[in-house]
Amino acid sequence: MEEDTEYLKLSTEDQCQHKLWKARLKGYEDATQLFQGLNEKAPEFSRYAGLIKKFVADSNAVAQEKGLEAALVFMENAHVAGRVSGDVVAAVVQKAIAAPKTSTREKARELLLMVVEIEKYELVQEELVKGFSQKNPKVVAACIGALTLALQSFGHKILSLKPLIKLIPGLMEHKDKNVREEAKGLIVELHRWIGDAIKAHIASLKPVQVSELEAEFARSSGQKAQQTRYLRSQQDLRAKMEAQGPADEDGDDDDGDEAEDEAIDPLDLLEPVNILAQLPKEFHELVEAKKWQERKQGLEALRELTTKHPKLEPGDYGDVVKALKKIISKDTNVMVVALAGHCLAGVASGLKKHFAPYAVACIGAIVEKFKEKKTNVVTALREAADAIYPATSLEAMQEDLLGGLNNKNPSVKSETASFLARCFCYCTPAILTKKLLKAYVTELVKLLSDSDPTVRDGASDALGTAWKVVGEKVITPFIGDVDSLKLAKIKEFSEKAEIKVRIVAPKSRPASAAAPAKAKVVRSGGATAAAAKKPAAARPGAKKPAAKKGPSKTASAPPAAAAQEGTEPEISDEEADQLVADLISEDVIKQLADSNWKTRLLATETVQQTVSGRSDLPTQALLRVMSRKPGLKDNNFQVLKLKFNVVLQLAENTKFTRRSADVCLSDLVDKLGDAKTGGGAAAALSAVAEALSLETVTSELLQLAFAQKSPKVQESALSWLAQNIREFGFTLKPKPIVNYVRKALAHTNPAVRNAAISLLGTMYLYMGATLRVLFEDEKSALLQQIDAEFQRVADEQPPAPTRGLRAAPDAGGGGDEEGGGGPAPADAPAEDLVPRTDIGDRVTSALLAELADKNWKVRNEALQKVAEILREAKFVTPNIGELGAALAARCVDSNKNLSAESVRVCGCLGTALGPHCRAHIRTVVPGLLSALGDNKPNIRQASLTSLGTWLEQTSMRDFCDGEMLAEALRTGTPNTRTELFAWLAVQMKDAGQLPKDELMACLPHLYTALEDRTAEVRRAAGDAVLPFMLHLGYDSMARAAGKLKPASKTSVMASLDKERPNLPAKAPPKPRAAAAAKTVRSGGALRAGLSQSQDSLDEEPAAPPPTKAVRGGKAARPGSKTRAPARAGKDDDADLSPTLQVNNLKRQRVQDEVKLKCLKWNFSTPRPEFIEQLKDQMTNAGVNKALMTQMFHADFKQHIKAIDSLAGCTDTSFEAVSANLDLLLKWMTLRFFDTNPTVIIKGLEMLHQIFMRLADDEYRLLEQEASAFIPYLIVKLGDPKDTIRASVRNIFRELYKIYPASKVFLYVMDGLKSKNGRQRAECLEEVGYMIEKCGMGVCQPVGAPRSRRLARQIGDRDNTVRKAALSALVQAHYLTGDKLYKLVGNKLL
Repeated sequence: MEEDTEYLKLSTEDQCQHKLWKARLKGYEDATQLFQGLNEKAPEFSRYAGLIKKFVADSNAVAQEKGLEAALVFMENAHVAGRVSGDVVAAVVQKAIAAPKTSTREKARELLLMVVEIEKYELVQEELVKGFSQKNPKVVAACIGALTLALQSFGHKILSLKPLIKLIPGLMEHKDKNVREEAKGLIVELHRWIGDAIKAHIASLKPVQVSELEAEFARSSGQKAQQTRYLRSQQDLRAKMEAQGPADEDGDDDDGDEAEDEAIDPLDLLEPVNILAQLPKEFHELVEAKKWQERKQGLEALRELTTKHPKLEPGDYGDVVKALKKIISKDTNVMVVALAGHCLAGVASGLKKHFAPYAVACIGAIVEKFKEKKTNVVTALREAADAIYPATSLEAMQEDLLGGLNNKNPSVKSETASFLARCFCYCTPAILTKKLLKAYVTELVKLLSDSDPTVRDGASDALGTAWKVVGEKVITPFIGDVDSLKLAKIKEFSEKAEIKVRIVAPKSRPASAAAPAKAKVVRSGGATAAAAKKPAAARPGAKKPAAKKGPSKTASAPPAAAAQEGTEPEISDEEADQLVADLISEDVIKQLADSNWKTRLLATETVQQTVSGRSDLPTQALLRVMSRKPGLKDNNFQVLKLKFNVVLQLAENTKFTRRSADVCLSDLVDKLGDAKTGGGAAAALSAVAEALSLETVTSELLQLAFAQKSPKVQESALSWLAQNIREFGFTLKPKPIVNYVRKALAHTNPAVRNAAISLLGTMYLYMGATLRVLFEDEKSALLQQIDAEFQRVADEQPPAPTRGLRAAPDAGGGGDEEGGGGPAPADAPAEDLVPRTDIGDRVTSALLAELADKNWKVRNEALQKVAEILREAKFVTPNIGELGAALAARCVDSNKNLSAESVRVCGCLGTALGPHCRAHIRTVVPGLLSALGDNKPNIRQASLTSLGTWLEQTSMRDFCDGEMLAEALRTGTPNTRTELFAWLAVQMKDAGQLPKDELMACLPHLYTALEDRTAEVRRAAGDAVLPFMLHLGYDSMARAAGKLKPASKTSVMASLDKERPNLPAKAPPKPRAAAAAKTVRSGGALRAGLSQSQDSLDEEPAAPPPTKAVRGGKAARPGSKTRAPARAGKDDDADLSPTLQVNNLKRQRVQDEVKLKCLKWNFSTPRPEFIEQLKDQMTNAGVNKALMTQMFHADFKQHIKAIDSLAGCTDTSFEAVSANLDLLLKWMTLRFFDTNPTVIIKGLEMLHQIFMRLADDEYRLLEQEASAFIPYLIVKLGDPKDTIRASVRNIFRELYKIYPASKVFLYVMDGLKSKNGRQRAECLEEVGYMIEKCGMGVCQPVGAPRSRRLARQIGDRDNTVRKAALSALVQAHYLTGDKLYKLVGNKLL
């Protein structure tokens, strides 16, 4: 009885480890009560962490049940639960999940669900799946049941379904009935969550099983799967679901958050297959064969592969797609074309976003082939187009689709419109921006009047679908005035349209932002006539529309002027006299031509009084009368000033047409250079420009001015143009102006040249660096002057326009103005105004073949041809064929010179394309990203420069498309990761809102880089953590880190926590008015560096990054206010955590070293990368942060403190010391290189204590631990201090107890190679000691070589070494006798 009650005197911790099951039972009960009353971060949890796995694996059934209860409470409350969850789950699967007692099994399942709840769901799933391979069928069935329960509770978004689905066939074929039944239950549960997507994976089962499952599916079809338990990170969702109530069906449609399940794509559950390796070797020969039967045979082989493997592994499908595209475009056999269409659809749907590099080129070929009349061909092309659309965008396809809508063939127009309607079904209002609506709707409206009813229906369908997506208020201004029948038809299609995506943005928009957004949409879509004519001053605060007023009207001027020119005929002098007879008498008309200037002056004053303030005047007739000799070339400056004033008043007040301008423009230009009347002529020209358009007047002005010989006129014309560009805004076509500027720059008169340079400076305000490209061929001296002018105005902002086309008083011009509110191209970037050259016909198949030639000289010549094409064209259209893909392939050319040249040409291509880079970014940029991995620094730098060029022309959002960055990080070299992460760290900080799914795809590679063996990669990845966190948020990144292995998670979370204080405070939503004002630039023309367009105002504003808030001057460092509290929080954590923690990470570190995932601990002197690696490993192992600070401090006194702390752990928590022994030994080797003897002596004393305890525990030193420590310990045998050498010898005495002496012998023999005589002598003494204590068996390998090596030391010049060698040989002779002489040969003679 005394033995039974003795355990009651023990502590709870000792009771839990007692041999008696009753003692353990009592311990588990007490531990349960203890855990329930503790704080989450209580140190007691760390003390019990290593025992929890023993709780659940207790050999006594009664005690095991109580142990499971205690473990459940521990996992629910302890902050260290995640650290021990791996061992606990493994023990549950092995010992508890299939226990005989039902209550034990239920508690085991509950424990597993709790581990899932604390974010360790991947670990639970992994261990349960391992249980499927157990020999005991009860364990297998129990694991399946537990997994089914976890899926039922947490849902398919938490557990990974793909690994489970792979195991279904094997489980359903298991010989045990219970296993098959549990597997059937798992399949039914999968069906509840993912629906019919599971059916494709059970088709291979037995027919009986399939029929049973189908019956189960039918019975559970009405049950809606819903998550019932939530992760710790999902508590907000849990509270929301509880508040919502159980059955709010109406609320499901209105709620657009994560609570609503999304449809599962069956392809996501499949493994991708590389079909390129499975294609017949003769595939390309077959598809290019002359016989259609052979072409059909090749395509059928491809079709069979795409049908059999619907999900394809990304790869180089360029040649395959090129062959399919060629067949679709040029093949005459309809069967082959239809088959090629089906193949292209299969490849596109299998690759999904990875098809993006080929998408645009294929769409163009498909649209062109829509003219085919055969139904099977058109059906196949529709299928291909629909499969391609998810890999591209409406903006990228815009040129091809607009071309299809304008095609003469009705079939092409009809099919293109229908394809657009299907695309619109997958769009949201954020995708269908006003820029896209304007482009597509304008063309679709034209098709409403087409003679073909199929075309009309297709256009109505597309317009109706777009109507349903963006809403009536947004699309109506772009549709304009269409008759009621057509509008009714559009509305009918709108009601029928089925949108495939959920549109939730308008419903979730705050009320405060809704009002300005609504007002803005109305203005951008086209204001009413009253609102358009209303002055900007009447709307307080409406600065943006005021700024837009001038340029928007100017942009609509050419069509208005053309209309006026067509409606007003040219009149003769007699007709002019009749028209002005009621206004001006014949006497006044005669006086205007009188020879006396005073008479002319009085007559002109009369005319001026007559026209002043009147708008109903015959303008052309008055101007013809005024222009009669001497007319506007009057020699008297007073008369001429009055005449110019009359022209100004007529231009400002009356209907001033192009016919009227033709009468006076020539004379006005002639007088621009006059010193006395030039100002009046310039004012009159400005008024005419406002009446017509600046572009109309500019073209006439430059032509007339440069037709004259007077340099003064040319100078004045250029100066007038520069001034008026600032007043009107820049909406001119640059090419004609540039041609005249070139003439002016070559002029002999310096005043003309200076005026031209000044004009270029004004244009530079609007066009930016684009303008500089147009003058690259000029002489260097002239270029220096131009660059100096550009530099002078570089910091200026384009002024807000103050003048523009005034509203015509009659109804004729009103329609143009109202229409100008929506479709006006005033906000087009300046690059769109630059004339571009179509180089598509010069990018021939021969050139592309040369770029891919095996001979590097041929490839080099082809690159030079491409560079010359771009140099001549300067600016090109998006039609570059397959040049982008060819250049991208050359960026990683085996010839480094060609690689560098290709990267440079890619940069030139980006400059030449301008904003049209967006259509080719998925083709060219992957090549540049691959070039970042080159070993040559110049190639990497050139690649970064070209990437910057492409980024300037597009935006960072375009780079985050199709997992392009993630793919580069996945397949790239360490150089790729170093350069790309460093580049992203800079670019992402100032980027706008980026797609989160693309950034999430990069996260695994970022986390891997944080633990990379290369210091540069780790540093670059560390710099990129904060930019990623700015866009994704800390919580999202922490959740992604939770999926990592425990060791990796600790390291990654440390990096995240380090950057978390630098996050800006939660930013309020950006006001829409501010966002609108930010995008307004004068003249409506944006500079090249401005990437945000007017359409971005329709999207939800993103919270600005911290560096964006201050454009210049001092920018406050984000997170500076919260840094002190964050530091305090870290100190609190350090105080609570133990010095060393018990874990199982040593095994992982050993595996990483064996697999060369980390540096092997081998060096002559410690290098920084070894120290950094050790710090990282200690951080992952949970070493106390304060201790680490002391261990790696520069002050030796801190090292002594660290050794004292570690020595204390030897007495209090030796299990933790043993778990981290390899780290402690490595750290001590670093201290061996220190010069302070106190640190070394105290460190050796600590090691001696540790080795003694290890020997008592019968520990066996691992090979990796020995190789990382013993060689450096041997070096200290040669230390000049006797105390240190004595301590080392003491450690060797204990070392033989935990590590084989025969292996120590090998290390000691290597120590004989040292030049230090003291070290050699000590090594020989140690050899003698080993031979004496362990025998000759330590001399491995046994035989002559080792003995001869010992014998050589007898001849050493150092007397101590000779004596030690003789002593060792004496010990050997004592054991072997005369046999020793045979082993050493004649070395002793």
